[in-house]
Amino acid sequence: RYKIYDISFLFIKPEKNVKKMGGKYCLGPNVKACYFSLKEEVFSFQEAVDLCYKKNAVVPHMNFADYSNFLTCTGFSWDFPFALFLQNPLPTPEKCIAVTLLNVNEYSTLSRCFMKSKMKVLCEILF
Repeated sequence: RYKIYDISFLFIKPEKNVKKMGGKYCLGPNVKACYFSLKEEVFSFQEAVDLCYKKNAVVPHMNFADYSNFLTCTGFSWDFPFALFLQNPLPTPEKCIAVTLLNVNEYSTLSRCFMKSKMKVLCEILF
């Protein structure tokens, strides 16, 4: 239903290439990823997917190991509270989740792919 691009590619030197692309390479114990906080804001999950695709990246899945790696490595470039879309990791028809973060430990989720207010865009490349 929603087009989530498959971007399987390998960086020879991920740290160097990711920095050139404007992202941050994060080498965690369980997750190796590059994260991009985009300046653009969107109303739909598909808009976020399309913007991430332009960076050869994807909208992240909701995943606590990934979230911990992200916070340890780079953190958010936006002030709390804010909202963003993530991919739904559960086997449900809806492939997107709207997440509102009030602070690092407090958040709420909705099974929504469209919102009336603007959403931030976070992208990642997993290695």
